[in-house]
Amino acid sequence: METFVTLPQPLQVAITALIVFVVGWVFTQIGKAIPWLAGVLGQYVDEVSIAVAGMVVLYVQNLLNMIPAQYDNIVSLILELIIAVLASLGLFKVLSKAGVPTFKA
Repeated sequence: METFVTLPQPLQVAITALIVFVVGWVFTQIGKAIPWLAGVLGQYVDEVSIAVAGMVVLYVQNLLNMIPAQYDNIVSLILELIIAVLASLGLFKVLSKAGVPTFKA
């Protein structure tokens, strides 16, 4: 199948990082609730998180494949805007932790 709109690499990395964090957090919470299960689950955190991240990225790409070809440029620009907004939010967070005065809501 030919893909017209592809998920940008920075967005794939962001999705993967978010999924790895969430799965690790969930496994930690399960380990706190059921201590004997922590040792069993702890060794599979990386494998499960990468598998789930791959499934999410593939699902998003399949959703993007349903977009007609004439909207390719518009969707690409929207995805680039999402990446820019996420990057700027990350930059503001890093700057605020460093003590640099930034915009406050």
